[in-house]
Amino acid sequence: SYRVKGLKFRLFWNKKLNKIFIPYGIITILYYGYLSLMHQQPGRTFLLENILCIDFTRSIDGTMWYMSYILIWYGVFFLVFYFDYNVLFKIGLVWLIGSNFSAYWLHNIFQECSYQFSINAYSFPMGLLAAYIMAYINHNIYITSHVRGVIGYIIAGLSVVVFILGNLQV
Repeated sequence: SYRVKGLKFRLFWNKKLNKIFIPYGIITILYYGYLSLMHQQPGRTFLLENILCIDFTRSIDGTMWYMSYILIWYGVFFLVFYFDYNVLFKIGLVWLIGSNFSAYWLHNIFQECSYQFSINAYSFPMGLLAAYIMAYINHNIYITSHVRGVIGYIIAGLSVVVFILGNLQV
Protein backbone atom coordinates (compact mmCIF):
# COMPACT_ATOMS: atom_id res chain seq x y z
CA SER A 1 0.00 0.00 0.00
CA TYR A 2 2.81 2.39 0.90
CA ARG A 3 4.66 1.70 -2.36
CA VAL A 4 1.54 2.25 -4.47
CA LYS A 5 -0.16 5.13 -2.65
CA GLY A 6 2.69 6.84 -0.87
CA LEU A 7 2.27 8.28 2.60
CA LYS A 8 0.12 11.31 3.24
CA PHE A 9 -0.46 12.40 6.83
CA ARG A 10 -4.19 12.99 6.70
CA LEU A 11 -5.02 9.93 4.59
CA PHE A 12 -2.84 7.62 6.70
CA TRP A 13 -4.22 8.68 10.07
CA ASN A 14 -7.85 9.11 8.93
CA LYS A 15 -7.83 5.54 7.63
CA LYS A 16 -6.47 4.20 10.93
CA LEU A 17 -8.85 6.33 12.95
CA ASN A 18 -11.95 5.34 10.98
CA LYS A 19 -11.20 1.64 10.60
CA ILE A 20 -9.51 0.83 13.90
CA PHE A 21 -9.64 3.41 16.65
CA ILE A 22 -13.21 4.75 16.36
CA PRO A 23 -14.72 1.21 16.39
CA TYR A 24 -12.43 0.38 19.31
CA GLY A 25 -13.62 3.51 21.17
CA ILE A 26 -17.27 2.62 20.57
CA ILE A 27 -16.80 -0.94 21.81
CA THR A 28 -14.86 0.32 24.83
CA ILE A 29 -17.66 2.75 25.73
CA LEU A 30 -20.26 0.00 25.36
CA TYR A 31 -18.20 -2.36 27.50
CA TYR A 32 -17.71 0.39 30.09
CA GLY A 33 -21.50 0.83 30.13
CA TYR A 34 -21.90 -2.89 30.74
CA LEU A 35 -19.36 -2.72 33.59
CA SER A 36 -21.32 0.23 35.04
CA LEU A 37 -24.50 -1.84 35.03
CA MET A 38 -22.61 -4.57 36.88
CA HIS A 39 -21.18 -1.97 39.31
CA GLN A 40 -17.62 -2.86 38.25
CA GLN A 41 -16.51 0.17 36.24
CA PRO A 42 -13.00 1.37 37.14
CA GLY A 43 -13.62 5.13 36.73
CA ARG A 44 -13.99 7.66 33.93
CA THR A 45 -10.29 8.51 33.86
CA PHE A 46 -9.56 4.91 32.90
CA LEU A 47 -12.24 5.08 30.21
CA LEU A 48 -10.56 8.11 28.63
CA GLU A 49 -7.12 6.52 28.93
CA ASN A 50 -8.44 3.36 27.27
CA ILE A 51 -10.01 5.27 24.39
CA LEU A 52 -6.73 7.17 23.89
CA CYS A 53 -4.81 3.86 24.12
CA ILE A 54 -2.66 5.08 27.01
CA ASP A 55 -4.06 2.92 29.84
CA PHE A 56 -1.09 0.59 30.14
CA THR A 57 -2.60 -0.99 33.27
CA ARG A 58 -5.50 -2.17 31.12
CA SER A 59 -7.95 -1.53 33.91
CA ILE A 60 -11.02 -1.96 31.69
CA ASP A 61 -10.02 -4.82 29.38
CA GLY A 62 -6.68 -6.56 29.72
CA THR A 63 -6.89 -8.01 26.21
CA MET A 64 -6.72 -4.59 24.61
CA TRP A 65 -2.99 -4.09 25.21
CA TYR A 66 -2.72 -4.52 21.45
CA MET A 67 -4.39 -1.16 20.75
CA SER A 68 -1.59 0.71 22.52
CA TYR A 69 0.97 -1.50 20.83
CA ILE A 70 -0.36 -0.94 17.33
CA LEU A 71 -0.76 2.81 17.87
CA ILE A 72 2.92 3.01 18.80
CA TRP A 73 3.91 1.01 15.70
CA TYR A 74 1.72 3.13 13.42
CA GLY A 75 3.48 6.20 14.78
CA VAL A 76 6.91 4.63 14.24
CA PHE A 77 5.95 3.53 10.73
CA PHE A 78 4.68 6.97 9.79
CA LEU A 79 7.76 8.77 11.15
CA VAL A 80 10.23 6.38 9.50
CA PHE A 81 8.47 6.01 6.15
CA TYR A 82 7.45 9.66 5.77
CA PHE A 83 10.94 10.75 4.75
CA ASP A 84 12.37 9.98 1.33
CA TYR A 85 15.20 7.47 1.51
CA ASN A 86 15.79 3.81 0.62
CA VAL A 87 12.96 1.44 1.61
CA LEU A 88 15.34 -1.26 2.82
CA PHE A 89 17.02 1.31 5.06
CA LYS A 90 13.59 2.24 6.46
CA ILE A 91 12.77 -1.40 7.15
CA GLY A 92 16.15 -1.85 8.84
CA LEU A 93 15.47 1.21 10.98
CA VAL A 94 12.11 -0.23 12.03
CA TRP A 95 13.88 -3.49 12.98
CA LEU A 96 16.37 -1.51 15.06
CA ILE A 97 13.53 0.35 16.78
CA GLY A 98 11.78 -2.97 17.44
CA SER A 99 14.96 -4.34 18.98
CA ASN A 100 15.26 -1.33 21.25
CA PHE A 101 11.58 -1.45 22.15
CA SER A 102 11.94 -5.09 23.10
CA ALA A 103 14.76 -4.27 25.49
CA TYR A 104 13.00 -1.24 27.00
CA TRP A 105 9.63 -2.92 27.32
CA LEU A 106 11.24 -5.61 29.39
CA HIS A 107 11.96 -2.97 32.02
CA ASN A 108 8.26 -2.23 32.64
CA ILE A 109 8.08 1.18 31.02
CA PHE A 110 4.58 0.27 29.86
CA GLN A 111 3.45 -1.28 33.15
CA GLU A 112 1.31 -4.42 32.67
CA CYS A 113 1.62 -4.13 28.87
CA SER A 114 5.42 -4.42 29.01
CA TYR A 115 5.53 -8.19 28.77
CA GLN A 116 3.13 -8.35 25.80
CA PHE A 117 4.96 -5.53 24.05
CA SER A 118 8.34 -7.18 24.52
CA ILE A 119 7.37 -10.59 23.19
CA ASN A 120 5.68 -9.02 20.16
CA ALA A 121 8.27 -6.32 19.42
CA TYR A 122 9.41 -8.00 16.21
CA SER A 123 6.02 -8.84 14.70
CA PHE A 124 5.55 -5.46 13.00
CA PRO A 125 9.08 -5.33 11.53
CA MET A 126 8.71 -8.94 10.34
CA GLY A 127 5.49 -8.02 8.59
CA LEU A 128 7.16 -5.08 6.84
CA LEU A 129 10.04 -7.23 5.65
CA ALA A 130 7.75 -10.00 4.45
CA ALA A 131 5.56 -7.50 2.58
CA TYR A 132 8.63 -5.95 0.94
CA ILE A 133 10.01 -9.33 -0.16
CA MET A 134 6.67 -10.55 -1.53
CA ALA A 135 6.03 -7.25 -3.35
CA TYR A 136 9.49 -7.42 -4.88
CA ILE A 137 8.92 -10.98 -6.05
CA ASN A 138 5.45 -10.19 -7.41
CA HIS A 139 6.64 -7.18 -9.40
CA ASN A 140 10.07 -8.32 -10.58
CA ILE A 141 10.17 -12.09 -10.91
CA TYR A 142 7.83 -14.29 -12.89
CA ILE A 143 7.13 -17.39 -10.86
CA THR A 144 4.09 -19.59 -10.42
CA SER A 145 1.65 -19.06 -7.59
CA HIS A 146 2.78 -22.39 -6.12
CA VAL A 147 6.38 -21.15 -5.84
CA ARG A 148 5.12 -17.86 -4.36
CA GLY A 149 3.25 -19.88 -1.75
CA VAL A 150 6.41 -21.81 -0.88
CA ILE A 151 8.33 -18.54 -0.56
CA GLY A 152 5.57 -17.23 1.71
CA TYR A 153 5.92 -20.31 3.93
CA ILE A 154 9.69 -19.85 4.04
CA ILE A 155 9.27 -16.21 5.08
CA ALA A 156 6.73 -17.25 7.73
CA GLY A 157 9.11 -19.91 9.03
CA LEU A 158 12.00 -17.47 9.20
CA SER A 159 9.71 -15.03 11.01
CA VAL A 160 8.99 -17.66 13.64
CA VAL A 161 12.73 -18.27 14.08
CA VAL A 162 13.37 -14.52 14.49
CA PHE A 163 10.47 -14.30 16.93
CA ILE A 164 11.86 -17.14 19.04
CA LEU A 165 15.42 -15.82 18.96
CA GLY A 166 14.24 -12.31 19.80
CA ASN A 167 12.36 -13.61 22.81
CA LEU A 168 15.04 -15.82 24.31
CA GLN A 169 15.81 -12.87 26.59
CA VAL A 170 12.27 -12.97 28.01
